[in-house]
Amino acid sequence: MAVVLVCAAYWLSLQQSRAADWVSHTQEALTTIARTRAALADIQNGLRGFTISGREEDLEPYRNGFAVITADSARLRALVANNSMQEQRLADMEGELVPRIPTAAQLINARREGGFEAARSIIDTGLPHEEMARLRAVLKDLEVKEEQLLRGRLADHERRLRWSWAGMTALVLALFATLAMLCLQVRRRRTAQQALLVEMSERTRIDEELQRLNRSLEGLVQQRTAELRSANSGLLDAELRLRDLSSQLIAAQEQERRRIARELHDDTGQSLTVIRMHLSDLLRGGDGATARVPDCIKVVDAAIAHIRAMALNLRPTMLDDLGLTDALQWALEQQAKAAGWHVELEAGDILVELPGDIQTACFRIAQEALNNAARHAGASEVKLVLRMVDSDLELAISDNGAGFDLERYRSPEERKKHFGLMSMAERAGLVGGSLDIDTAPGSGTRIRARFPIRVASSLAE
Repeated sequence: MAVVLVCAAYWLSLQQSRAADWVSHTQEALTTIARTRAALADIQNGLRGFTISGREEDLEPYRNGFAVITADSARLRALVANNSMQEQRLADMEGELVPRIPTAAQLINARREGGFEAARSIIDTGLPHEEMARLRAVLKDLEVKEEQLLRGRLADHERRLRWSWAGMTALVLALFATLAMLCLQVRRRRTAQQALLVEMSERTRIDEELQRLNRSLEGLVQQRTAELRSANSGLLDAELRLRDLSSQLIAAQEQERRRIARELHDDTGQSLTVIRMHLSDLLRGGDGATARVPDCIKVVDAAIAHIRAMALNLRPTMLDDLGLTDALQWALEQQAKAAGWHVELEAGDILVELPGDIQTACFRIAQEALNNAARHAGASEVKLVLRMVDSDLELAISDNGAGFDLERYRSPEERKKHFGLMSMAERAGLVGGSLDIDTAPGSGTRIRARFPIRVASSLAE
């Protein structure tokens, strides 16, 4: 009986040792697969990080990941050498990895040579994501089959163990010491199983954490892409506005030059021609030439008055001589005479010295607002307010005219047709100020400009 017991114990020991070897073999295969999956995640994270930042050091996880996959593939081939189905799945994984390498290299070269947009065009094709998904699917299949193999080997071991214990029940009853030894071996096996289950649970947790980090990184990429699109849209809109403003400024300059040239030719030029004719008659000593001198003086006075009026329209000297308030009063009265308005000027005490560029911007905005009211509003009452609000200079021009739809005038097409509104806003912005327009069809118009008196810019003129 002792010999049988020893033989049975030896046989059980061999069976358990074999089962442990198979379990260890399968566990190593599962660990290698998990390490390969983590390397794939490192490759994907390295590519994403480099695509976003363009920094070469962000490619380090990508390079390390490929090195790990190469080593793990060789180890997996040795581990599944006795399993033809697993060998075929491993070959499938290596086959999926081959096209992934040039795709990754193409993405890296596109980011280096063409920047983020070039790399994003490759990502948008979906090819990198599809290749990575296929690799993950093959790895998942490998892992599932290994886990099934592990469970089968454990079940087979359990089945063999039950049959062995059924045959040795009588011997175990006779030899309690042998039973104690066998119970100790069973306890160790269960401890190994529990450790294996704990490790598998930890591996599952790590895999879930990697997936969570993956999703977080994808969200950051999408957020950054949306921010870049928004910034590009804002830059494009600013560029279009700048182009429109430059075009309108050039057109306004040419129109003003034509107007000045026409007035000089039609009025001042004709006056000078008449004076020249009278002076020529006087030089020749013709009859009645002396009597024409008073007419020459009148023509000269008219020409002088006309040139002074032109100079005032270009830049009122009173803005430099008397200040902003008197210049605004003169502009308001001039427009009131021409349009037949009832006007009101409300000017508060301004105890600080206003920078010259802010005075110019304020006067030009008021001049443009009054011109618009005269041409388009059909108003009968106009009010102009100039005052200090905290540390800002505030200018407000309001009328009881027809008003207009402000949103329609903000479109790019309307901005090209109505340069005045855009020029007022640009003038205010150039000296650090702001411009608000409150209007609606049939409700009149109120234009309010605010200028921080601490901010100055020489570009307003």
